[in-house]
Amino acid sequence: MIGRARNWSARRKARAASLVAAAVLLVALASVIALPGSTSQSDPAAGAASTVPVAAAATVGREHAAPARAADVRVEAPAIGLRTGVLVDLGLRGSGEPDVPRDPAIAGRYVNGPRPGEPGPAVVAARVSGDEGVFARLDELRPGEVVTAWTARGTRTEFVVDEAERYGHGDFPARRVHGDTEGPQLRLIACADAEDRRGGGVIVYARER
Repeated sequence: MIGRARNWSARRKARAASLVAAAVLLVALASVIALPGSTSQSDPAAGAASTVPVAAAATVGREHAAPARAADVRVEAPAIGLRTGVLVDLGLRGSGEPDVPRDPAIAGRYVNGPRPGEPGPAVVAARVSGDEGVFARLDELRPGEVVTAWTARGTRTEFVVDEAERYGHGDFPARRVHGDTEGPQLRLIACADAEDRRGGGVIVYARER
């Protein structure tokens, strides 16, 4: 009887040990199976890794898009012998008037506005000092005369002059110059020096031909 009891007890212990081992194995298998789906919620690093490449790609895209927007542009108006070099990038003063270079031989384009040929008013400006400057004869342009904008790729957009107007110092018509238009338009602006006796400057308004 004692031998049977011992045998039964040994078998029961062995069976219990087998059950424990099986349970441990099942838990381990369940953990392995759950791993592929668990990273999206429980692993912050995994979520961050999935978004970083997208943000980086967007940043790189913006960095490479800027030079394309600032493509080389030149402006010509044969009627008055006007031919600019490659336009430089311009900002605006508080009044909305272009912040032109000191050198009257250099013309520029408002860099945050449309390029010539794009919808909206493209603004091209230069300083005029007395009778000197690439835009010194801008006030001689007449309605119906043609202004051409060229890009480095050889594409061109032609504009027809609608009118020209003078503005006084401190009286720049920013809303009219920069306001929305139905199609591509061009603004040519001769910004006069403060000591220029003729007043603030000249603006030529033109629309796509």
